[in-house]
Amino acid sequence: MDRLFIENLKVYGNHGVLPEETKLGQMFIISVDMFTDISQACRTDELTAAVDYGEVAQFIIEFVESRTFLLLETLADRLANGILVAFPRLEQVTLKIDKPQAPIRLHFDNVGIEVTRQRQA
Repeated sequence: MDRLFIENLKVYGNHGVLPEETKLGQMFIISVDMFTDISQACRTDELTAAVDYGEVAQFIIEFVESRTFLLLETLADRLANGILVAFPRLEQVTLKIDKPQAPIRLHFDNVGIEVTRQRQA
């Protein structure tokens, strides 16, 4: 299985438990590892035989910006499963969502979640 990835895609979204988070929104940083067999793309050298990084990035942006979830867990689960549905060449995705501006009254660099989802046979 081969790994494609997008690292640190910055997306503005309205997700969180506090009313200010869903009203005002904040920046999320999203990374995704995508697992697939790239042999056909290598043989043909055609984008149509590959997973288009730009399309995946655009899908993530539109998904995050068009929905609101209270929990980061729900956002991560739905987004990972949505990527698998939208891009049938992918067999598995590992999605990491960082929430560096989480409203926690402590000093920290980052909080977030990472989920792995596989295509169901």
